Amino acid sequence: MSRVWLWRAQQFIKWLVKSKTCYSVHSSFLYDLCVNTFHQPFFESNWLFERWKSLVPEGVRSEALKSSIHPFDAKLLIGISRFINPANILEVGTGYGFSTVVLHHAVPHARLLTFEKESERSQIARSIFWTIFPYDIVRKKVAFSTQQFPPDGSKPDLENNCLAFVDGGHNRHSMEKTIQWLMNNLPKRSVIVLHDIYWSSEMLDVWRWLFEHDRTTFWIDMFRLGIVVLDYPAKKKKIYLRPGPPLFVPL
Repeated sequence: MSRVWLWRAQQFIKWLVKSKTCYSVHSSFLYDLCVNTFHQPFFESNWLFERWKSLVPEGVRSEALKSSIHPFDAKLLIGISRFINPANILEVGTGYGFSTVVLHHAVPHARLLTFEKESERSQIARSIFWTIFPYDIVRKKVAFSTQQFPPDGSKPDLENNCLAFVDGGHNRHSMEKTIQWLMNNLPKRSVIVLHDIYWSSEMLDVWRWLFEHDRTTFWIDMFRLGIVVLDYPAKKKKIYLRPGPPLFVPL
C-alpha cells in the first residue's frame, strides 16, 4: 500500500469514529438535508453514469472514469442540489462532464456555469452534454468556459441561493484561490460542495480552514464530499456525517 493510500485509510478510520448518522442530528436544517440527500435512489445516478460513459470517446475513457465522480457521489450530489434548489450553479472543474450532467439533471431550471481550463476535456464534456440534453431547450441556461478559475475581469452574475461545486485543482495554492474567490463573491445563503476533501493533507488543511471563515455556518464532512453553508441564521456548527447505508467510501 502506498503512503497516500495508507494516509487516507488512517484518515477514514478517524472520520468513521467521529461521524454520525442523520438520526443523531438535532438541527432541523441539517436533518432535512441529510434525509433528502441520503434517501435519493441510487439507480438514478447510476443510469446517468452509464449514459454518460457510453458517450465518452474510447481514447480517453480510462482517464475519464478515473477522474469523474463515482455514481454514489453523484447520488449525494443530486440530493444536495435538489434540497438547496439553487437559482445558479457554479462548477469548478468540468473534467469530462459527468458532474455537469448530474448537476443539470438534478436542477434543470438553474443557470449553470462550468469551468474547465483544459480545452480538449471541455470540448468532450460539451459534446456529451449536448447529446444528452436538447441544445435548443437548455442552451441559454448552461455555459461552458475554458477560462482559468478564478475568472479574470467580469464576474458571473450570481443570485441568492447559489450552489458551487468544486472538483478541480487538487493542491493548496489552487484550492485557496478558488475558495477565497467563492467566499468573496458568492451571495448570501449559498452552499459550497467540495469533492475529494481527503485527497491529500493539503486539501484537508484547506477544508478544515473553511470552518474558521466568518461566513461559514454549517460545515459538513461526509469524507468524499464536504458541504459548507454560508450565512445561515444559526449557530456555527461542525458535523461529520455518515452517508447512510450503503456506506461507500472508496479511498
